[in-house]
Amino acid sequence: MNAVREVAALRHVTLSEHGEASLEELSFSIAEGEIVGLLPLDGQGVETLFSLLQHNRVLDRGWMYVDEKEVCSYLGVRQATNKVSIIEARSHLVPALDVADNLFSLKPNSPYVIPKKLLQSQIHSLFAPYGITLTGGEHPASLSPLERCAVELVKAKTSGSTLVILRELSTFLPPNDLAFLKEMIRKMAWEGLSFLYYGNHHRELFSICDKTLVMRSGTIPLSLSKEEYSDRTMDVVSRDFLRSLTALAASDDKTEAQVIGTLDGPLFSLPLFSGRCLVLLDLEQGTIPRFAEALSQGGTEEYHITLASGQWEFIPSDPIGKVVFPSMSYLDNLAIRAGDKVKGFYRIHRYQENLAAEFRPRVGDVVDAKDLSGLSQEELYDLIYWRVDLDNPKVLCVTQPFAGLAMYQRIRLIRHLSRLLDKGIAIVILALSLSDSLRVASRLVLLDGGVVKRQFIPSEFEEAAAYGLVTR
Repeated sequence: MNAVREVAALRHVTLSEHGEASLEELSFSIAEGEIVGLLPLDGQGVETLFSLLQHNRVLDRGWMYVDEKEVCSYLGVRQATNKVSIIEARSHLVPALDVADNLFSLKPNSPYVIPKKLLQSQIHSLFAPYGITLTGGEHPASLSPLERCAVELVKAKTSGSTLVILRELSTFLPPNDLAFLKEMIRKMAWEGLSFLYYGNHHRELFSICDKTLVMRSGTIPLSLSKEEYSDRTMDVVSRDFLRSLTALAASDDKTEAQVIGTLDGPLFSLPLFSGRCLVLLDLEQGTIPRFAEALSQGGTEEYHITLASGQWEFIPSDPIGKVVFPSMSYLDNLAIRAGDKVKGFYRIHRYQENLAAEFRPRVGDVVDAKDLSGLSQEELYDLIYWRVDLDNPKVLCVTQPFAGLAMYQRIRLIRHLSRLLDKGIAIVILALSLSDSLRVASRLVLLDGGVVKRQFIPSEFEEAAAYGLVTR
């Protein structure tokens, strides 16, 4: 029997960033044709790991091997870069070139001119085995997210990539497209390509990965084989996570809730209830991005929120950098709308002092920060949701709230959302994947082609598994 070839291996790797350890005694390996999951319990070391896999650096301790050759260690660097590709929300195709040129013209020793007939034949042979129909003349801007991912996967394979990093696919691909892409990934793995699949929910990883690495504090304390995959295993791994969730009040539709407005699209109108959370899941990407874009502009004739009274607020996906202002103080960011409610808020210093005193027990001395440059991701998310608490809108609409958050960061967000629901605020979650949205949901609505396909109440949430979705 032939020995399994390791395409990437890290042995006792320790690496610091800005004087602090980012990776500590990190050890794992990825074999040829293997799909390995990476599940972070916190965010430490993830970005450093991805950067290291692509660009070699001198390590504080340990060794890294690619294709069973040492590429860097604590002694030095043997080569600058590795043939590692990454598939993520951001495109890595050259916008000015069509698909064919992205695949062929950027390859070393590629001919200057490829006959059109030969080119079409090559494009067909590359994509047809995976059920993708492309001519090669398409430009990246015209590709759907699924098509763009398929092109980048084929490009990784044809360019000789050793490893492909898959980054949070469920945050930008709807369930139907994600299921299709997973089949393509499985076929490529069978053909010998290796993958590191990074996701923030264990069920997404368990559905495709040969093994899953649990990452915490910059190291891998646990590696789970397929035989060990179960929710019970994850209950043990994430005991703090589960304990924090069971302490939250479960959604209860038996108590009366007031209808305060509607969420309106071209082909549906959904009632919104005070203190209730509606999760809107798009099975085929299209409606959610259009809805989010419309709400970011205050709503349009086709996509809007209708209220009898009061205001609604919108938080986009990946909100840091979009709804906070780094050069402003923490307090000014927190109270950015206070001037509309309290006359003289910015002129009368006492108002600001009282607000700082109110929030200091909740957020700590960070409330006195003169700008946001030193705040962590968790503190910035806290700021965004405490601002909603202060504004007290009738409805909060948020897009993909759990995208990019590790398990412990999701705990904080679930607590924020639960607190807002307790205040009577209606919450709408616009989702391409459920992640932990059902932890706070009172209703799940599935959209297909912009039309309501089905609605679920909490007792029916487990049935969502039939759609290949992540459930509680």
